[in-house]
Amino acid sequence: MAVDRLVKKLLLIEDDVYAIERIKKICEKFDFLSVETVSDYKKAREKLELWKWDMVITDSFLYGITAIEVNHIARAKNKDVCVIVLSDLSTVDIAQKAVKEGAFDYVLKPQDIEKVESLIKLYAISKK
Repeated sequence: MAVDRLVKKLLLIEDDVYAIERIKKICEKFDFLSVETVSDYKKAREKLELWKWDMVITDSFLYGITAIEVNHIARAKNKDVCVIVLSDLSTVDIAQKAVKEGAFDYVLKPQDIEKVESLIKLYAISKK
C-alpha cells in the first residue's frame, strides 16, 4: 500500500505519434510514474475534470483545447500539478502564456523533446 502513494499519475495529452512514443520511452525510466495517454480534446477534458493528476504533459494546441486551458483545469483539481507544455515554433506563444499562468515549463518539439526527462527529474526532486 505504501508504494501506491509514491506513484505519481501523469496524463500525456498529445496527438503526434512520434512525440507520444518518445515521451513514453522517457517516462519508462521513472518507476514512480504511471502514464496515461489521450489524443483527443474530449477525452483530455474528461480526464482532467475527473481525476487529480500529479503531472500533465500536453501539446500546446490540440484541436479543441489549448495548453492554457489544460493548465487551468488541471490546477483547479491539484494546485501543485506539474504541467509541461510541448510546443512547436508556431504555437510557442501559447506555451509561453501557459508558463506565465503557472505551467512548470515548455519544450520545443521535436528538437528539444529530451528535455522532458530533465523536467521530470526536477519535479521529482522538488516533491521529496
